[in-house]
Amino acid sequence: MFGTRKFEPEAADMAVAGGLYVMRCWRGLSHEALARRLDITVRQLERYEKTSVPLPVSVLYRAAKTLDVPIVTFFAGLDGLPPESSTLYLSKQEIELLEIFRALHDEGGRAHVLNFIRTLAGYRLDGDD
Repeated sequence: MFGTRKFEPEAADMAVAGGLYVMRCWRGLSHEALARRLDITVRQLERYEKTSVPLPVSVLYRAAKTLDVPIVTFFAGLDGLPPESSTLYLSKQEIELLEIFRALHDEGGRAHVLNFIRTLAGYRLDGDD
């Protein structure tokens, strides 16, 4: 019977759903904020991100425009397509910090670095202490 088959997401569906989630988070948008901008319900957005239902191309197009990323961003990871670093809006220093952090192979060392950065971020370094 038409319409009764359960949606079985494929790799492309999962990549797009993951890309939507990641870009929403990178932009600091809640489900509510992005759903409102896409003119869909929060429940629909949650179901798209979880690949419970297929994401319509029209919604994907609006998402790319809303999140200010090329539509191909949502397909990163498929067929070796790398993510566009410019769409992540990382500064050169942020990229360097991430590369250095990833080069740390000792979990204890990583934990110390994170604690140090958290501590440093808690201090006011503008001289008004």
